[in-house]
Amino acid sequence: MALCFSYCLRRRKFTVIKCFVLIMFTTAAIIGLICRQLDDTEHRHRRNAEARWEIENAEQDWQRNVIANTHPPVVIAKEVGGMEPPMEPVRSAELLTTKLNAMSVPKIILHHEMAKWNSEMENRQNKRLRHKDQTCQDVYQTTPPSSLTKEALPQNAKFDSTYYNDDFKFFISTSYNVASTTIRNALRDLYKNVTLHRTKQVIFHDRDFTLNSLNNDDFDARMDVFFKAIFVRNPLSRLLSAYRRKILNTEQTYYQQKAREIVQMYRKNIQKDHNMDPDKPSFLEFVQYVVEKDNLNPNWSPVVPRFQSCYIPYDFIGKLETIDTDSEDLLKTLGIDKLISFEPATFAISSGDVKLIRSNYDTLTTEVFKQVLNIYQADFRVFGYRVPLNQTDINSQEDLVGVN
Repeated sequence: MALCFSYCLRRRKFTVIKCFVLIMFTTAAIIGLICRQLDDTEHRHRRNAEARWEIENAEQDWQRNVIANTHPPVVIAKEVGGMEPPMEPVRSAELLTTKLNAMSVPKIILHHEMAKWNSEMENRQNKRLRHKDQTCQDVYQTTPPSSLTKEALPQNAKFDSTYYNDDFKFFISTSYNVASTTIRNALRDLYKNVTLHRTKQVIFHDRDFTLNSLNNDDFDARMDVFFKAIFVRNPLSRLLSAYRRKILNTEQTYYQQKAREIVQMYRKNIQKDHNMDPDKPSFLEFVQYVVEKDNLNPNWSPVVPRFQSCYIPYDFIGKLETIDTDSEDLLKTLGIDKLISFEPATFAISSGDVKLIRSNYDTLTTEVFKQVLNIYQADFRVFGYRVPLNQTDINSQEDLVGVN
């Protein structure tokens, strides 16, 4: 500062007072810049601390709810001591099971031990689970294997839409057109908010947290430990939803081409039917294609044979028809109700409208409708959906919900 003052005085047009004022202003500006930089740094630290506090507060609230028994049965494996480092890769199934059990995340009590569950939810789930188990045993002579290993399950079982989470020890199976996009997006948010925060990972793909992505040892270690949930839907509304989403309103080139192929297969006079879109099949034409040519497409294939559901001892069965209640019950059970929520798209729910279903299925012939019921008979039976006598035997929302 003394050097600056001396230099200023040597300039003849500056007086002592002017030099002093100039240097004071310069000093104040420099100090202001330094203070602003410090404030910005402090603000960033505060925001990071608030983000950490929100996650830790959510964990603490979740623990207090567990201890107070205000939520369904979630118990803590051990005291949580803040965010833990990422779980190291383990190839041995035994070591992985031990590490999973030791993680500071909830250990879920299986459904037959849920003595403290909310009574209304307990009754609803017990009814659904008992119906599923009894039907699998009596009708299909199938029970879950004593040891849930990948080798013990049928080889054709699909797990490409079964999403797991190591932080909260659960997996959820959801077939296409059963709010699958909603559930997948919510689980992606949970993964980003908790797991990525803890592991500092950046790259993320949906396929990285499906059971299909696991080798046999890692798959087996989780199957016995994790809470098992599935979301299902009335087969009639699911088939209609697939038609509306993948045939009528799709922007995917594959399904646009598929729609044209169906028209060419089942419409005799394409040019003469002026009232019909030459590129879009009617619901009857689409259903004929499904029952005669292709009932294996994952967007409309039956759920029970695809997931081999009779071999899986689920702890929770949710239904799209009651997803508001069921999703709340499930998220509270898993202790993640403050972290994510399921909000199905209005379009998906509208496909379950009774009038819309009646108006579309009324266009089917009696023979085609019987074929639909035959293809989806396992889904109707196992998950307790009422089988209509004919196309007009769908009169209320209760007819679509079934065992509830």
